[in-house]
Amino acid sequence: ATLDILLGRDERLQVRSTKGGTSSAEVRVLDAGTGWGGTIFFTEAARAAAARDTDAARDTDAARAASAGMDEAAWPTYAAMDSARDFPLVRYDGLTLSPTQARQANDVASRTGLGSQGSLESTARTAVARFFVTSFDDALPSPPYAVVFAIESLEHSPNLDVTLAHLSGALLPSGMLVVLTDLLSETGERERDASLLADYQTHWGGSHTLTPTLTLTL
Repeated sequence: ATLDILLGRDERLQVRSTKGGTSSAEVRVLDAGTGWGGTIFFTEAARAAAARDTDAARDTDAARAASAGMDEAAWPTYAAMDSARDFPLVRYDGLTLSPTQARQANDVASRTGLGSQGSLESTARTAVARFFVTSFDDALPSPPYAVVFAIESLEHSPNLDVTLAHLSGALLPSGMLVVLTDLLSETGERERDASLLADYQTHWGGSHTLTPTLTLTL
């Protein structure tokens, strides 16, 4: 579902490419508690791979149509699209409280072609990643977002109700809030699990144990 949003395929969000226009449609993604940027870099790698697979399928269809002697005008519309302009531009914003993490993540983004420097119009880039030193409870860089990730980060929230309201309020209608965090299992070994979780929590000082992994579509 997330990849459909990033590739502009989710009809509810009405994200479209603007082939022939002066700028691309945008999909904005927030990683609330990005750490070293792993979620953003992993997500972008998956999006780029899916885009390449789509382009390869188009090329195959176009080649088959050409070998069958079909007139180009009769090909499926997607077969003749310019792949560099066919997908919306994806803008990733990552939030961390660590200047070191933000600096390192921005360096990685720059080295891998995802940095925010330079003109997007003069390149074929389809994604940009930026990392900020700020709390997910503060003003967010560029809402509204199509997707908000909170991966093992909400444990740090001083007020979970406030944080969830803030993040969900930054979503587009029908946007997706993805939360993944640690929890106690229901396996009958709650004492052992509670002890292990307590040991883990000593490294970040969290006070919340949340519900199981969930995806919310608002």
